[in-house]
Amino acid sequence: MDDNDKQRVAALKAQIDSLRSRAKTVFQPAEVLAKPEIQNQEIRVEKKETPPPSIEELKARLL
Repeated sequence: MDDNDKQRVAALKAQIDSLRSRAKTVFQPAEVLAKPEIQNQEIRVEKKETPPPSIEELKARLL
């Protein structure tokens, strides 16, 4: 490797390090998400109840 390659490698390593530090601030680590105050938050998922199709509807789909 010549000096030019070494400079490029050093620049890429610096860029990787800066991206890693930015990613740590954007994505919450599992330790933060595992905190009790976050775990105890209520998560609501609305389940849509749809009745099953009638026999006539199923026959119509087949035809």
